[in-house]
Amino acid sequence: TIAMAAGGVPFQIAAERRYDRRGDPRRLRRALAEGATVFLPQVHQVLPRLMRLIVALRVELLGPRKEECSFLFAVEGRGRTGMGLHHDGPVDAFWLQLEGRRTVTLGAPVTRGTPQDLPASASRRGTWRTIELGPGSLFHLPPWTPHDVVCHGRSLALSLTWASAPVRGPQARAAALAAWDIASGSVDRI
Repeated sequence: TIAMAAGGVPFQIAAERRYDRRGDPRRLRRALAEGATVFLPQVHQVLPRLMRLIVALRVELLGPRKEECSFLFAVEGRGRTGMGLHHDGPVDAFWLQLEGRRTVTLGAPVTRGTPQDLPASASRRGTWRTIELGPGSLFHLPPWTPHDVVCHGRSLALSLTWASAPVRGPQARAAALAAWDIASGSVDRI
């Protein structure tokens, strides 16, 4: 991950709800040493096997969708939050924990229009649960679900997301098997 970012793949750094979107490779090692979250957006565009996984999940579990995204998260966890308590809006997300562990605190879905960033005190109201994702865990995060992630050690994880608004019309099946923007072609039932 770090080699990919240092080699020119776009990345961002998040720590305590502050974002560094410059993608400066000189900041990588220090950010990780301080426990910040380094993430590579749209990483499926440089990892064709990951793109095939995205298409297979969409076809098998979600049906026609649009606006698929991927993020690869690397953290040398220090027990602090990177992005803070937030929700991702109208997207379905699948998380795949590749290495290490992460603790995830989850709340009940919020209503449309709720601000994306939530105050930490919101997790003291209502029903919340905390789970631990270990290596090999595959986790589904429904739309509008508030969550906070904390890593206490090294963690490497993927987040694959799709906008909840389905593609409609006679092209729906074709859209479910759509070509991706890196290589032409499509994937059928695996």
